[in-house]
Amino acid sequence: MGRIEYQSRDIILEGIYLFENVSVKFKNGEIIFRNEEANMINHILNLIRNVSEYELNSIVLQLGIQQSFRDGKELLNMPLKQSFIEDLQVRINDILDQKNQTISTSLTNDILKKGKIVPETKTRILEVIQRNRQIVKHLKQLYNNCCQICQERIDLGFGEYMSHVHHIKPLGSKHQGPDIIENMILLCPNHHSMFDAGSITFDLDSLEVLHVNKAHHYNLKRKRIVLKHEINNEYIKYHNKYILKKDYTK
Repeated sequence: MGRIEYQSRDIILEGIYLFENVSVKFKNGEIIFRNEEANMINHILNLIRNVSEYELNSIVLQLGIQQSFRDGKELLNMPLKQSFIEDLQVRINDILDQKNQTISTSLTNDILKKGKIVPETKTRILEVIQRNRQIVKHLKQLYNNCCQICQERIDLGFGEYMSHVHHIKPLGSKHQGPDIIENMILLCPNHHSMFDAGSITFDLDSLEVLHVNKAHHYNLKRKRIVLKHEINNEYIKYHNKYILKKDYTK
């Protein structure tokens, strides 16, 4: 164990005298921060390490700290008061916030500059499942291009509308769902995404739409799907078991 002693000592950081003739505890030449005055010194040192000498001088002028020189070095003699520390912290935080904002803006500009006026092109070979277009056309006509969940119809103008036919048990891949009308529902793009993500399902008996979030307004308002064609419940069970994020099957 090293010897602990009190010393009167100047506190210097990067060539600037911050405190003159301060009495603090030392152990093996290192300050022991255990009294209120020493803790304040430690706090101030930690704060000003985050700013440059130029920024520190600017803060000194703002706070009205008396400046002088000793041995060719600047002497600030910062007051050891809690109110001063709070003012110092506020001004240093302002400087750091401005720095972070500048860095963030610079990074954003760098990202934007990486865009290309003429993007590169790549050739990809895709294997596409041949779907029954007649069933798709029939469902769009049956529901007048309205989503079976929200009953919204997306008008693209000049007699064109957007709606998606969703396979409850997905086609291809690991699911190998059938391309038959009993496995299909007509949806808007939003609800198509929600079904794909496993966020919603519906009960074929009550026709209630169920969201994985119990507090969702679909559950609270007992929202119902519009159904004008026959759906096989086995495909809904498959969706609930393998795709839905939370199982709502009874």
